[in-house]
Amino acid sequence: MEKQEFVDKVRKIAGILGYTMTIPEESYQNQAILKMPNSDVTINIRTGGYQETKKIYISGSCPANCHGRHHIYNLKNPHIGCSQDKTPEQIARDIQRRFLPDYMEDLKQVLEANKKTQEYADTKNQTMKVLGDLLGIEPKKEHNNEYSLLIWDTLPGLDKIEVDYYGTRVDMKLELTPDQTVQVLTLMKTFEKAEA
Repeated sequence: MEKQEFVDKVRKIAGILGYTMTIPEESYQNQAILKMPNSDVTINIRTGGYQETKKIYISGSCPANCHGRHHIYNLKNPHIGCSQDKTPEQIARDIQRRFLPDYMEDLKQVLEANKKTQEYADTKNQTMKVLGDLLGIEPKKEHNNEYSLLIWDTLPGLDKIEVDYYGTRVDMKLELTPDQTVQVLTLMKTFEKAEA
């Protein structure tokens, strides 16, 4: 299928479905992306490779979570193929009937998982900010869009503190001298007695 014929056909499919269409600039094959306005629904349409030159393939994509990760387990990852000879109306019906039900189920799961991941990240980042404020330092932003604390020579007598958050607890690793360890354990015992 020639590029212009592909573009014209997909433009008609997009119009029937009520989606917007974009053509990726750098693509080695006929490819288009359809998006449902005001939603995360994204459909990829492309022609087949060298062995399947008479097919159009339809697949979907889901938004990444706040760490930039796309994959979650147990998705159906639906994709369908149909003949290039079908009319835009027929292909649009195939998308609605054969593709969208499973894709929408996947998208719902991904959005729910992404929401939980974002809530966890927000809680962790807020906790790190509170702890950082107590120590007088800014938490360090990691590559995965979360914050952590690794503190060197921040408090008198302490060489290194590592702090991390795991949802139900904060883990803190201190490098202490034996005398400092006795002081910390004594302080913990004092708290234990006060709570009793």
